[in-house]
Amino acid sequence: MCANHLETTSVEGSRIDAEAMRFETSTGNRFTIGDDGSPSEYLLGSLAACYNHVGHVVADEMGLELTDLVVTVEADTDPRGDDGAASGFREIRVSLDADTDADDETVAEWFQTTEARCPVCDTIFEATPSITAVRNRHDSDRT
Repeated sequence: MCANHLETTSVEGSRIDAEAMRFETSTGNRFTIGDDGSPSEYLLGSLAACYNHVGHVVADEMGLELTDLVVTVEADTDPRGDDGAASGFREIRVSLDADTDADDETVAEWFQTTEARCPVCDTIFEATPSITAVRNRHDSDRT
C-alpha cells in the first residue's frame, strides 16, 4: 500500500431526536440519517452512488458514451440477529443497467474497472480492518 496517496475521511454524528442523527464530514458536508432512511439503507445507497459516480468517471476515461446508468442494490438481513447469527447483510446483490454505445466486451472491461476503483465496493466486499473505541464522557468528566 502506498501511504502517500491515503486520504482520511471522517464523519461525526450526534443524535438529534429518537429517530435521527445529524452528521458532518471532514469535507464540511452535512446530512441526516433517520428522517428519510435507515443506516442500512444509507450504506446500500452509498454503494449504488459509488458505482454510479465511478462508473461515469471510468466511462469518460474510456471514451465510452454512457447515456444512462441505473444501479440497483438489494440486500438480505435479519436485524434481530436471532439464534446467535450476525445481524449484518447476508448477501448484497448489485445490478447495473447501462445505456451505452459500447459492445459487450467493452462494457465488461468498463464494469471490471469501475468495480476495482470503487472505494465503497472495496470496503464492503473485501475485509477492511476496523478499530472501534468507546469513551464514556460521563466518567471522564468526573476526573
